Amino acid sequence: MEALGLGLIFLLVSSANGFYGSGDDVIELTPANFHKNVIDSNSLWIVEFYAPWWPLPSTDC
Repeated sequence: MEALGLGLIFLLVSSANGFYGSGDDVIELTPANFHKNVIDSNSLWIVEFYAPWWPLPSTDC
């Protein structure tokens, strides 16, 4: 069951590159611009979180 969950997570992460095209309005959020762009905005935001320090699917979780 755990392998199925990890497989689904891997599939979702690996397909994320197909969600955005070169013409899409993608904004890289940083600690310096997050509050201004997201919190102070009247728009709906979808935030994709990525942490380069987090290993890909691990059995340590």
